[in-house]
Amino acid sequence: MKSLTGIMCLGLLLAVTTNTVQAKDEAQGGDATPGKFDWLLQATGYLTHSHLMGASQILGGNGSLVVAPVYQFDQSKAVMLLYNGSYRKSKQIYAQDEGPKLFSEDQSHSVTPTFRYVWSPKFTISPSIFYTEVRTKETSADSWGNGLYNYRDIGGGVNGEYTLNSDKDGKELLTIGLQRYRRKYPNFSSLASMAGIPFEEREKDFDGTLLAASYAKIRAGWAAKSSISILDKNFVDKQVETSTGGRTGDRQHDYVATLGEELSYRFNDDLTGSLHCSVAYTQSNQNLAEGSFPIITFHSDYYDSLAFTIKPGLSYTQKLADERKITYVATYGLSKLHYYDRRAKNVAGTLLSEEENDWTHILTLNAVYALDKHWNIGAIAEYNKASSNMRDEQVYRYNYEILNLSAGFSYRY
Repeated sequence: MKSLTGIMCLGLLLAVTTNTVQAKDEAQGGDATPGKFDWLLQATGYLTHSHLMGASQILGGNGSLVVAPVYQFDQSKAVMLLYNGSYRKSKQIYAQDEGPKLFSEDQSHSVTPTFRYVWSPKFTISPSIFYTEVRTKETSADSWGNGLYNYRDIGGGVNGEYTLNSDKDGKELLTIGLQRYRRKYPNFSSLASMAGIPFEEREKDFDGTLLAASYAKIRAGWAAKSSISILDKNFVDKQVETSTGGRTGDRQHDYVATLGEELSYRFNDDLTGSLHCSVAYTQSNQNLAEGSFPIITFHSDYYDSLAFTIKPGLSYTQKLADERKITYVATYGLSKLHYYDRRAKNVAGTLLSEEENDWTHILTLNAVYALDKHWNIGAIAEYNKASSNMRDEQVYRYNYEILNLSAGFSYRY
């Protein structure tokens, strides 16, 4: 559900944590103090009215908590313990490998101990280990412990940051990271194992290896970041299907290559524009033979796909009295997912001639009122629309509209 995005965000949170602590020290009149303990805290809480258009609606909400105690041994060495947790109750669609599913609640918890070592004035290296647990509910009546798509990640990695150039006008930064982890779905069982046949019992479990690199350039008024990542998913127990529905004996092996570009430009002190773009290619050796003998339809490379996303945004800050301000943010995201050998179906489940294409549109409007340097209150309106030529929705959800209206607070120390 959150494999690539969640892991890359984890590395970003680590960098933000360190930079924030250093900034707090500098604001107090110097460099990071040797032998000093510090910490970062961010908390949000929002009440949400969520409506799956044409169907049901729920009153829920979302919250998040980031806590990162940091101990600075000296100018070059520090250790951090990052906790990142979230909870959400709203109508949500998550794209699984087999198709998008509707959920009502989810929670996520991650713990990441990290050692940060400044090798030189230009190079910093950060080894870490991490544990992540995600729990989901397809309906509010479900139990947190029995979610079919609950999973756990256990792993570790190392990140490196190299400053190519730094001066009063900005800086250029190169980062590279390598992570290795095991993902386990404790409640997910194959159809064969559910029928009492000890076959592919750990169908969704895999070992993941993520290699990511980025180049960022920041100058007065604008910033740009280019990134590339390759995720290798080596499945533990899932075998490759043959054209007759049998198994070859080989294990499923997927690769996900992602290219990303982030741009921002400050038109003036109050107005900033942004543009995020990404392209992701998924290649898998897994096939699908659906139907029953003698009528079997075979799809080779069933999971191969190409996805792109483009997301422009605009931010405007209105200054008020007593150093208070309101920030308005509007973003629009457009995504397309194309499968190379996965054919669409009509409402009756009959295969069509065209390949499956899924489109997603997300419009978000956000207003945040800063009470002081710690407290904010805000409101968010999010409209999410998906359309697809896949019309068979007996198991998965391809065509929907969701409206989420939220209001709440955030706190940062």
